[in-house]
Amino acid sequence: MKTSRSILVLTAILVLLGCPVLVAQDKPVADGADTTIPEVTGTFTLYPSQRPDDPTKLEAWLASGEVLRAGWKGKVGKNQYLAFVGARQVAGTPDGIKESQDADLAKLKDVTVLQSLDLYSCYGITDAGLAHLKGLTSLQWLYLNGCNKVTDVGRAALKKSQPRVKVSG
Repeated sequence: MKTSRSILVLTAILVLLGCPVLVAQDKPVADGADTTIPEVTGTFTLYPSQRPDDPTKLEAWLASGEVLRAGWKGKVGKNQYLAFVGARQVAGTPDGIKESQDADLAKLKDVTVLQSLDLYSCYGITDAGLAHLKGLTSLQWLYLNGCNKVTDVGRAALKKSQPRVKVSG
């Protein structure tokens, strides 16, 4: 009790003298964001670190990722990297295989920690689907190569709402 009173008095004197005082918070600062993986057509991968700029380290980094299934709940740390690869229909695959659609992009709206979105050759993605991405505040990379239903108008609208996202394709 005496120690607490002494600390309070010392803090009051420091404040009166104009000195900055650090105050402990009731809760520790979160080291990431709570995330739930939605049921979508495609694959989420969580990497233990940010994507390396050095191409010689990329292969090892890609191998370090953990595939997350629909319904996964947990924290995505600020130093981790969450990526999504849309499913695509390729020649020779069974007709029952689904590809990513605009509705899948709508389900991504709450995955605000998503940093990379690869929709290469996802023919079910249109400009309307891209509109669902405007709330993904951590998004850094968007790959649209082969998305033949995405137009320049859709790309321009996305760039306006997400100016720092690097768009390929």
